[in-house]
Amino acid sequence: GALIVCNDVLIARSYVTGLTAMGEKVVFLPDKEDELVFIKNKSGENIRERMKAFYEVLTGKGDYAVATVSSLLSLYPDKNEYLKHIIEIEKSTEKDVYELLSTLASSGYERVSQVTDVGEFSLRGDILDVFPVNTESAIRIEFFGDEIEKIRKFDVDSQVSGEEVESVGIAPFAEIFSYPSDIAGVVKNAFSDRLDPESRSRADGIISEI
Repeated sequence: GALIVCNDVLIARSYVTGLTAMGEKVVFLPDKEDELVFIKNKSGENIRERMKAFYEVLTGKGDYAVATVSSLLSLYPDKNEYLKHIIEIEKSTEKDVYELLSTLASSGYERVSQVTDVGEFSLRGDILDVFPVNTESAIRIEFFGDEIEKIRKFDVDSQVSGEEVESVGIAPFAEIFSYPSDIAGVVKNAFSDRLDPESRSRADGIISEI
């Protein structure tokens, strides 16, 4: 696909509207907000739109990608690491349920008792509910052992299952694929030997709160 770079968001949005009206598949890459998206640190339409755009650009889902100059100057997640965290779910194939839960958690999804919003997942018996950032509706995956029996869309308000689909890709909901404990360890290893005892003690206290 082609990349269209615009000076500001208003111009970019006009391109998206025009190309979409012409029947083209368009991906809009919004400017990044101040915070770095790290697993559970996620909220707001900007982050959701940005996460979805990553998925569509890196998997070739769009005919055009529209971006502003400032959005292209932002830092982006490592491509290979991002692609590695895309989860492909296909009917009649096998997936280890607990490995799947681990991948969802490390990819920025939050485990809840009932899925009501984007970025959440829930396991009840042999049924896994997840609301991917890259889909318009939540997905209900029914297992028999490790075999995927059914994949259905479902309504988060009524919790009623709907249309059955053959497969679905679940995009990561994070830009950094690491846990706070991992980061704390990196920080500690990098700086502890350079600090005096008093400073090291204060630093350990801070790291223990991460």
